[in-house]
Amino acid sequence: MNGLVCLVGPPGVGKSVVSRGLADRYGVEVFRVREFAARVRVLDPASRGVLAVPNPLGWYGDVAVGYCLRRAFLRGWVSACGLVVLEDLPVSVEQMGQVSAVACLRQVPLVVVELTAPDRVLQQRAAATGAGTPAVFVARSARYRRRIGGIRQAAVVRARPYHRVDASGGVDECVQRVWAACGPRLAAGPPEEAQW
Repeated sequence: MNGLVCLVGPPGVGKSVVSRGLADRYGVEVFRVREFAARVRVLDPASRGVLAVPNPLGWYGDVAVGYCLRRAFLRGWVSACGLVVLEDLPVSVEQMGQVSAVACLRQVPLVVVELTAPDRVLQQRAAATGAGTPAVFVARSARYRRRIGGIRQAAVVRARPYHRVDASGGVDECVQRVWAACGPRLAAGPPEEAQW
């Protein structure tokens, strides 16, 4: 199965754990902007200006993400076949357009999966994993809430399937739900879309 799965959600919801579960269970490749940017900065010193260290809350800007997506998916750094999970992408409306354009140019389907969980679960998980200070968690959560509505709308406008999956249960259950949400859509193939 070929395609891209955008895995988004608030801090503490378990995006990294679910990505690892999908990789372990189904053999998908996981793409993380932070890891890819670090690799490119080492291999291509000229990219350092574009790929400056992410902002204090941990997200790269739209220009840096676009650069990474083009370099990874359109210049052969990521396999041309198979299923790739884009962990914590997109985080803005602009990035939704970038990811959608990459799917179009590669002629593969794209599905967006938003992991959800009650606030108390998110807070407990963030505290248990040491995912930043409480102030950073609050700031990341607020930023996520400000942006997610636009991301949902951008996916709808681009005719990209969008699913919300409850991640408050166990990891295996969540991985199965994400896989079940993606499978039929990925098998349907890519929709037509304008170029990036």
